[in-house]
Amino acid sequence: MSYRGLLFLDIDGTFFRWSLFLYLVDKMIDAGVFNETIRKHFIAEERLWRERKGSYDDYLLKVIQIFEARIAGVFVADFELLGREMVTEFKDQVYRYTRDLIKQKIKDGWYIVAISCSPEEAVKPFAAAWGIHEAFASEIEKVGGRFTAMRHVPRDKAKIAQEIMRRSEFMDIPKENIWGVGDSEGDINFLEIVGKPICFNPTFPLYQEAKKRGWKVVVERKNVVYEL
Repeated sequence: MSYRGLLFLDIDGTFFRWSLFLYLVDKMIDAGVFNETIRKHFIAEERLWRERKGSYDDYLLKVIQIFEARIAGVFVADFELLGREMVTEFKDQVYRYTRDLIKQKIKDGWYIVAISCSPEEAVKPFAAAWGIHEAFASEIEKVGGRFTAMRHVPRDKAKIAQEIMRRSEFMDIPKENIWGVGDSEGDINFLEIVGKPICFNPTFPLYQEAKKRGWKVVVERKNVVYEL
């Protein structure tokens, strides 16, 4: 099939309104795969973030550390089932702007690529539910139907985008039809290689960079979308 354009985007905080990973950890606790008592290990960081006294990154890092310390030995089939259940329950909790952008670009014959650091057992069913053609996500090593403690996070987003852009089926796509959507300063090297970078609900460092470079900035608040 011939595609007219490429759209690259993150999922957590860019398309999905929360974090697939954090919802999945909640599911694992609720299902008894992880012990309920582990909530106490990250509840303090969550409270500080919600009270705007701490950072979201500190909260997320704490949950990741707990997850990585306890994932070894968990049955892959159980994890996959919880991932599918989580997606079924929460898949519609998305931002209107990126939802409508994805729908329009699919209608226009574009190829959509999602890149996420959440586990592939959540990312891939979520991407499939929205018609996203290809998704890159964290992988956890599997041995004998169980996970080990090893975790492989997707490579640099810019490298992933460049490799896809070099595929023979996409080489004739004009650069103006290669778009990228990001929300944090970690997306700068990825956004600078696409034809149309979009900074969606950006962090302050990304917003500052966008203003310097003249990149499009979009903010969605409640049911209103603003272009700055």
